[in-house]
This record gives sequence, structure tokens and C-alpha cells, in this order.
Amino acid sequence: MSQFFVTQLKMLMILVSLLLPLYAIADWSQLYGGAHSTNYVDISRDNIVLGWNYTVKEEYAIFYGAPAVSETGVVYLPYLEYPQYWLQLRAVRPNGSEMWMANWIGSDDSCSVVFLTNAVYSKEHNLVVLGWTCTTAGAYYQKHGQLMAYDATDGSEVWRSQMLYDANDMSSISISSDVVFASGGYDCGRDGATLYEMNRNPRLFTKSYLSSKRDLTDKNNISQIVAVDIKNGKLLHTLDIDHVGCYTQTKVFPTDSGAKLLLPANLPDSFDCEGSLLSLKCSSSGKCSKEWLKNIGLSWDAKFAYNRDGSIVFGSNGLKGNPDLIFGLKTDTGETLFSNKGYCNSDDDYPSGPAVDEDGNAYYSCGNLVFAVDSKGRSLWKSKTYGSKGYKSISLFKHSPAIDQSSGLLVFINTDSSKLIALKCSDGSVQGTYDIPKLQATDNGCTQPPIIAGSAVYLIKSHNLAKFYLFSISLHKVITDNK
Repeated sequence: MSQFFVTQLKMLMILVSLLLPLYAIADWSQLYGGAHSTNYVDISRDNIVLGWNYTVKEEYAIFYGAPAVSETGVVYLPYLEYPQYWLQLRAVRPNGSEMWMANWIGSDDSCSVVFLTNAVYSKEHNLVVLGWTCTTAGAYYQKHGQLMAYDATDGSEVWRSQMLYDANDMSSISISSDVVFASGGYDCGRDGATLYEMNRNPRLFTKSYLSSKRDLTDKNNISQIVAVDIKNGKLLHTLDIDHVGCYTQTKVFPTDSGAKLLLPANLPDSFDCEGSLLSLKCSSSGKCSKEWLKNIGLSWDAKFAYNRDGSIVFGSNGLKGNPDLIFGLKTDTGETLFSNKGYCNSDDDYPSGPAVDEDGNAYYSCGNLVFAVDSKGRSLWKSKTYGSKGYKSISLFKHSPAIDQSSGLLVFINTDSSKLIALKCSDGSVQGTYDIPKLQATDNGCTQPPIIAGSAVYLIKSHNLAKFYLFSISLHKVITDNK
């Protein structure tokens, strides 16, 4: 082999190594995928069997919490068996068959009502991680929960963290390298309702009543960021911060020295949860410190995502935040790059969370359309409209689009979950539509955003919010059937 050829080969390898990070988006380390929220896994097209649906034979089969997906197309479903409130984790192969089931996740006999977080998947450690929370104690009272890890291949339990007594109502959990991050506070759903009633009907809350509750209401701002070692579940660090509970999104971007975390904070200030965005800088050992805090009127369900190099975060304010408003910030300082309205068809429509492509453009759904913006918030295109109704403040679910980088396509679900629409990322032109099957008259629609896994689109749909189904649909069929 000539020296010239060796030199050229080395240069090619260096070039490939530089390009790889742009396409390294197949991890499922966070809620709805990775740091860029594309709901996307790039797997072998031959690894997927299409056209099936999976559920559990019991009358009530609740897929509770967002699933994780492996690089081979296995779906890991957090599962609540009702009315026993048994928590399980179920793994479903890419052909629709069940691979394993882990039972008795929330194993505290004193807790009769339990909730599950989202699941996350680590290819490096071959683990699926999720958390559970006891919620029976009621507002203002300390509750508890745990993080657990399971072998992704056989479902065997690998570790349980110690009981976490100050990370209640755990939000979405995320992985950065060897650290699992979670956050939580007190029962902010009921806390928020109480604060709302206090503001609306102050005469109902006498001085003696408020005095008796003062110590407790002071506590409803207490929250913790928890860092756990992914190898053994050992608690590494905790950080007390203002209220970040209510199952808010924790978004992590790995850095050379550790990770950057973004999450809503100061949420119970009003019933509409006009909260702030909190930035944390975390070391590789999981120790976090506050970097900046910016009040931008976030709701508990605000969603955001990073661009490829982590320098910009795109976001939306949530269903109790500001309608038809999206924002972009510099992640190092919190400086506002844009905060704009006018993208949806109506000024009382709410955009979903963003999905960000490798070029740094962000895509949002208004429920009845999708729009694209660049890093300065400038509109790139707006799709045609599907249905008259967009996402409103009363919308139960609002789903981000999913991007398939390999084909340059994105898919989204319309407001009433009747259609799956495929668009070109470059110009928003329609490539195909699919009529999503209606389960029964009490069909509640899709409860999770669409997931693109190789040649398949996975959808989770519910009947009466009690019987849930996981569907596999051919992305190719969505496109070719409409040509």
C-alpha cells in the first residue's frame, strides 16, 4: 500500500470522525429521544416488521410514561396495571412480540398510588432506566420514590437507588455518560390548584388557616436535582432549587467536562405557572451548580431542545404559558435570540416542543400544521393546514414532530390524532398522509409523539385512557400510497 494511499485514507478517517457527531442522534437518553428531541432512531431498514399493534390482554393496559427505543428498534414501555397500580416495564421487539416484562417496580407496600417517569436507554451500559414516585401522601407532604435500572436484553433488575425523599413528583429523567439526572418537588398539581383558589377566593382562607399551613406552604417550593451513578445506582449529588416538579422536562447536553441541564423552575408562582428557565452546569461526577435563571413565562409542560453543538436552545412555553410563542436562547448566557409570535394560524393556538435538525433549524407543530424556523427565529416555511383546530390550552396532548435525518422527512400527528402527515424538511411540502385507525367511540387519540425507527413509525394510542396500543406503521407506505 503506497504512502500516498495511506495518507489519503487517514484524511478520510479524520473527515468521517468529524462528521459523525452530526449524525449521532440515535441515542434515547432523554424524554423523546436525545438532546435534540427528534424522536428518531436510525436502525437497519431490514430490522423492522411493519403493520402490527401491541397491547396487554388485561382490560386496563396503561402505557404510563414516555417509552425509550434502542438502536435495534426495541421499545421499552413503562406500564401501569390498573386497578392494582402494579408498575411494570415491558420490552417489545421490532416485530411486535413481547421480549420481556419486569414486574413490581414500585415495591413499597405503604404506597397505594404510584406513578412512573419516562424510560431512557443507554447503549453503552445496555440499561433501561426509569423512576417511580409515591403520590398518596397528598399536597405539601413529603413523598418518596426511586430510580431503577434493568438489563436491556433480559429485563433483570441491575440496581435500585436509595429512596429519594426530596425528589418527589419526579420529572423526566435523562442520562449523560455515566450519570442519571432527575428532578422533582412536592405535589405541584395540587399545590397549584391551592394557590389558584387562594388567589381567587381569599376569604375562604382565613388567617388561622394560613398560619397553620405556613410551614407546609413554604415547603412547596423545595425541589432537588438528583444525580445517580448509572453503573450501580449510587447517589452522587443533590442540589436544592426552587420548584421544578410536575413532571417537567429536564434536557441534558453532554459536554467535555460533564453536562449542561435546562429545566423549568419557580413554577408555582401562579396558577398559570409563569415560570423561569434554569441552566445548570454539571461535572462528570454529577455535581451541579446554577449557571443562570431567566424568567420567560414557562408552564410545567414547556419543551425545548438544543441545536447540534449545544450553543442554542429552542423552546415553547407550554399550554399554560404564552400562546403562539416560541423562543431561542444562547445556552451559555441565557441571552434571548428571539421570542416571536405569529407562526400558528390563530393567536390562541399553542406550538408543540421543537425538533431540531443537523442544520440547526427547528420544527414545531401547532396541531393542524407544522412550521420551520432558523436559529434567529425567522420563518422558513409553514405547511398546509390539516383541520380547523390547532392546539388549545385545554388540549390534553400536544406532540412534537419527529425527524428522519436519513431521508430528510418529518412526520407529525394532527390535533385530533386522525392523520399522520409526512413532510419534506427542506420546504414543508406534503409527501404523504395516513389515516390513523380509530379504536372505538371513546378514542382519546395518540398519547405520545410519533417515533421514527428505521422504516417504521411507532404510535401509541389509547381507548378511554385505559387501554393503550403500540402501532407500527410503514413510513414508506405513508409516502408511496399518496403518490
